[in-house]
Amino acid sequence: MSNVDVIQRYFAAVNAEDWEALREVWHPDVVWRAIAARRRSGIDDVMTYYPRALAPYPVHYDDPVRVIDAGETVTVEIEFTGESDTGKTVRFDAVDIFDFVDGKIIKFSSWFDIEDLRSQM
Repeated sequence: MSNVDVIQRYFAAVNAEDWEALREVWHPDVVWRAIAARRRSGIDDVMTYYPRALAPYPVHYDDPVRVIDAGETVTVEIEFTGESDTGKTVRFDAVDIFDFVDGKIIKFSSWFDIEDLRSQM
């Protein structure tokens, strides 16, 4: 399985809120960071983020519109669309960077305009 295949599995799992499938893409020593969130290490710590972060968006979709495969690093441009739990439409762009070891994500970072997101909420 290629690293791009793992990325496809990642987005499918996030979009479906399939947390068991999402656990499978991470390397045990994963280091994870995103805007407005604390740094996380290890699968269990990383997995605490997703249900909480997506809870305010009962409708959400991360669309990986551009994937740049550079071997052990894959960069993805994302268009997030969703609806908040108060019924507001939310849209923003993000860039995620994934580093791989042995076919698993060992380092993850996510970049987006947090002020833009906050202004939509």
